[in-house]
Amino acid sequence: MGMVLDMNQRVARGRTDNRRRQQRVDEARRLIFELGAPVDGSRVKAILNEESYVPIRVSIMGLFSIRF
Repeated sequence: MGMVLDMNQRVARGRTDNRRRQQRVDEARRLIFELGAPVDGSRVKAILNEESYVPIRVSIMGLFSIRF
């Protein structure tokens, strides 16, 4: 996983899943998969770039009963 400093930064700067992030990812995915917007297009970038998100859902999150 890298050097000790890398691991410390991963812990200190780790992202948490929340409703806002999920909504942004869902909207970007809708633009891409339903409306045909390019992944690197301006509309998708406008939604995701602020926090450097990517339009991917992690399937393991569905296994947890996390409510937001």
